[in-house]
Amino acid sequence: MNSCWYENGPDIKVEFARQSGDNRITLVLDEKAEFVQSLWCLMASSTVDVAREELRKREKTSKNNIGVWERQRSRPWPSDCIRDLPEFAKQNKLDAVVWTDLDPKIGDESRRPSMDEVIDHLRNLTGGERIKAEEYICKTHPQIKTKYRRKIEKALRLGSM
Repeated sequence: MNSCWYENGPDIKVEFARQSGDNRITLVLDEKAEFVQSLWCLMASSTVDVAREELRKREKTSKNNIGVWERQRSRPWPSDCIRDLPEFAKQNKLDAVVWTDLDPKIGDESRRPSMDEVIDHLRNLTGGERIKAEEYICKTHPQIKTKYRRKIEKALRLGSM
C-alpha cells in the first residue's frame, strides 16, 4: 500500500463502533453515522483481486469483509455509507476501489454500540490495551471528526497526538 494519503476521498458514514479483537474501538462504516470526508491512498497492485487480498491480509479478516467496486462491473451504486463512489473513482481515474467492510460490534454482539457503551468499554481498559485503544483514536486523522469521537475525546480527555 502506498504511504501517501489523500484527504479528498468520498464522503462516508463512519463511526468508532466496533470492538476489535484487541479491545480497541475501531472505525467502521455505519449507516447511522454522519457523513465525513474520507482519506484514501493508491495501491500498487497488479489486479483488483491482488489489491483485495493485500487489504484482507493487512486487516487480518476474511475476503467477505473487503468491499470492492470496479468500473468495468459498473451498476447503480446502492450504498448509503459511501456517497457517490463511482463519481469519485471517475474523477480520480481509478478502475477499482477496495475498502474494509466490517459491521459495528460490541463484545460478541453484531450491533451498533451506544456512545455510553463505547465510553464505558474504553474507561474499563487498563495497561497496554488502554494505551493502544487511546492511540488508535488519537492517531486517527483529525478530518475524521465523528460524533462518537468528539464525545470519547471529551470523556477520556484525549487530544490528537
